[in-house]
Amino acid sequence: MGVEVTGVGSLPHRDIADACAFITSTTTVGYIPQLPVRHPSEAMLVQWGDGLAGCGAAGAYGLLHGAPSGERDEATISARMFLESTEDEVIKTQATGPITLGLAMLAGGADSTRLWNDLVPDLIARIDEHIAVIRELAPNAAIVLILDEPSLTAWGSERGAHADLGLVREVLGAVMDGVSVRPGIHCCGDPDWGLVAELDPRWFSWDTASLGVGFSDRTEQIAAAIARGSRVMWGVTPTMLTPMPSIDAMLSRYRLAMARLVVEGAPLGPMHDDAWYTPACGLAGGTIGTAEHVMELVNKVVDEIHHADVL
Repeated sequence: MGVEVTGVGSLPHRDIADACAFITSTTTVGYIPQLPVRHPSEAMLVQWGDGLAGCGAAGAYGLLHGAPSGERDEATISARMFLESTEDEVIKTQATGPITLGLAMLAGGADSTRLWNDLVPDLIARIDEHIAVIRELAPNAAIVLILDEPSLTAWGSERGAHADLGLVREVLGAVMDGVSVRPGIHCCGDPDWGLVAELDPRWFSWDTASLGVGFSDRTEQIAAAIARGSRVMWGVTPTMLTPMPSIDAMLSRYRLAMARLVVEGAPLGPMHDDAWYTPACGLAGGTIGTAEHVMELVNKVVDEIHHADVL
């Protein structure tokens, strides 16, 4: 497929047609938008967790055990409108992963003794329902699926895990194995990337500015996963304008991470010739103007990487 530019998911737009036009004009691989500013049902926890494992959209953490579930139409309308308007040959989509959902549900009062047994099959079914809609409305498109797991930072390599690592592997692995499209994993923090690598994600999707000891201590495992077939989405630009590093600083972060992986035996081709590039995370936290500028910077970084000898 070669070098591509895509997004992480969320956007600040209120108008779905405007969001779709923005995606078309700033990327080479379209991604299904999530528009939490348009409607709270599109917020990442609510969109994927409302109605699962006995939890509804309520409470300080977005999901409350015992709360009634809401209507699903508002949670899926942006996705449907994007799919009805696109002719892309490849479509990227994303779903909130089970660890992030589960921790929010526990904070919302879910019973830890049964949560994971309830959540895993429910989430697999919801993701596969979403994949079926993509196949219905864009039958000729290849699908790239990413599980968004910001809460994996609780298991960074320097941190004392507040849940059993075996449970994390089991739950995340069960969802990855259970869905109909092999997913990648996105985290814009610094989790234990070796833990992720053990699960052979289809993609690593990370923020190069946040790669710390959770990455540097695990480059051997990550490189081995890339050698086995995992690919990389490089989150090369921050999502907010202040402070915004220089293009040279963004390139330096990318080069350093690449070099560390190559030294450990990762093949260069999947990380460079077939790499995808994104912002560090979703863009819903800023303005439309900020989102436009961030995507302009992503494309500038890609031009520098692939039209200048920066390796």
